[in-house]
Amino acid sequence: MREGKLDDALALYRKTLQTSPNSVPALNAAGNVLDLKGQGEEARKYFQKTIEVADTPEHKATAQRATAMSYAFEGNCKKTVEHEQEVFEYYGSVKSFFSRARLPTRRLGFASTRAIWIPRLTGIRWATTLD
Repeated sequence: MREGKLDDALALYRKTLQTSPNSVPALNAAGNVLDLKGQGEEARKYFQKTIEVADTPEHKATAQRATAMSYAFEGNCKKTVEHEQEVFEYYGSVKSFFSRARLPTRRLGFASTRAIWIPRLTGIRWATTLD
């Protein structure tokens, strides 16, 4: 996928899902590829399946964030906020909030930065640091 061979990557993830249909990494990866190909509706089916079969709350939150980002790519702010709110609720409930609440910026094309949500009394803002 990093080499831009999206069709090859998608075929590999789908092959994995034939033998392991509840593979959280393969479901998320297939959804990510479909998002990158501009097939958000299809991508969200994979993310929804991940949410349904997630074996940990963190895996579920990761799929919810991917769903939110998929809607964000399409400019659907209402759905983005709806799904991201579930992610905030999860990360707000864990003790290591700051180390776990990283936004996967590589999906957005920011390979040299990472962004961390920082809660403030007035809301949420971005803090960006160099890797």
